[in-house]
Amino acid sequence: MINEPINNLHDLVDQDHMQNWYEQTGRPFVTLSWAQTLDGCLTLNQGESVPISCQKSLDLTHFIRSQHDGILIGIGTALADNPRLTTRFSNGASSAASINGNGRAHAHPRPIVLDSQLRIPARLRLFDHPERPIIAVAAPTTDTQLAKYSQSADIIQLPPTAEGRVSLDALLDRLGALGIRHVMVEGGGRVLTSFLNASCANQAIITIAPIFAGGYNAVHPLKEKNWAELPRLQNVQTFPCGSDLIVTGFFAQPES
Repeated sequence: MINEPINNLHDLVDQDHMQNWYEQTGRPFVTLSWAQTLDGCLTLNQGESVPISCQKSLDLTHFIRSQHDGILIGIGTALADNPRLTTRFSNGASSAASINGNGRAHAHPRPIVLDSQLRIPARLRLFDHPERPIIAVAAPTTDTQLAKYSQSADIIQLPPTAEGRVSLDALLDRLGALGIRHVMVEGGGRVLTSFLNASCANQAIITIAPIFAGGYNAVHPLKEKNWAELPRLQNVQTFPCGSDLIVTGFFAQPES
């Protein structure tokens, strides 16, 4: 179902809705947010970083970041992009007027990196972030490894999945216990697909650029093969943002 275009940023990132989810479940509200081409690509080749969004969409991404307590990426994205994971709307001095003129600015979101084997280099730019990064690992860690990050990050040990990756359910429980109420997941493709497979996402905000790439897809093959049971967005809304198109909606939550 396609509704009328969003009229203000509060409709796109609803703080009250996210807070209610956190209070009811004790787990952060999860927003999957990424930019892709018309044919669903993040980049031409895995491990490469290419500009997809127009400037107005990039401004919107920074605003969305500012509305979340945490921003999550995988180790692959950390290594390929070396992102800062900050937001230019953190101090309230830069308003969102260039996008829409509405919304609230928060502090920088806390960086969260999924790194099963704890192989992230301490030289990456996110370690200079104003908020102390969280590195989620699944493999056993040694005192020597932990000492390497003791001054720059918090390492949290979580149960592994059958594939040896970080359990997303365990991660969200831990983040909720740490008081992180909402998390924006930016990628990469494996991480986005993992959240879809685990039914751990609440909302998606997707920027679509008018480009065909034939490259590396944002969403990989899913474990669910029954068409009727595939992850599906509800209350879908779309609106133009510069030369791009924004698509947003909410995932149906599995019954407990």
